[in-house]
Amino acid sequence: MSGFHPFVIRAMGSDALVEPEQYNYIKILTKYVLRKTDLITCHGENLPERIAELGAKREKIKIIGLEIHQAGTENMSEMLEGDELLHGT
Repeated sequence: MSGFHPFVIRAMGSDALVEPEQYNYIKILTKYVLRKTDLITCHGENLPERIAELGAKREKIKIIGLEIHQAGTENMSEMLEGDELLHGT
């Protein structure tokens, strides 16, 4: 690990639900990474419990949905226009 902080990861389902149970080395690596992170985001209601079982502190786990809401615009380019994340500022 680089030691860079904040260290944020996103668990996408199989990262926590499937692969650690299929491969022991993935389970060991996953547990290590979860202990080192500052924030873990996930998109499903079923993931926080499993992530905590793998060793993450519950207060570091946040559910962030994958949805995109239209916000009253006609198309995606209008919605994203001027977005700071797109421009890296």
